[in-house]
Amino acid sequence: LTEHRNGIHKNPYTYKRRPVELVYYCDFTEIAFAIDTEKKIKKWSQAKKTALINSEFDKLPNLSKKKF
Repeated sequence: LTEHRNGIHKNPYTYKRRPVELVYYCDFTEIAFAIDTEKKIKKWSQAKKTALINSEFDKLPNLSKKKF
C-alpha cells in the first residue's frame, strides 16, 4: 500500500489513480487462493464490491444473479 501511495513504480494501474485507500482486506494462508480470489473480485460489479466493503455479505448472492 505504501508503494502504491508513494508512486514507487510507474507502471501499475494505481499510479495515475493516487491517492489510493485500502477499503477491504482478507487474510489467506495460501498465496494461490489469495490471487484467485482477487481475480474474481476484480470481475465483480461495483454494487457487489460495495456490499463486500460494507460487510453486507447477505446481499452478495442476489448481486451475483444476472438480470435479463
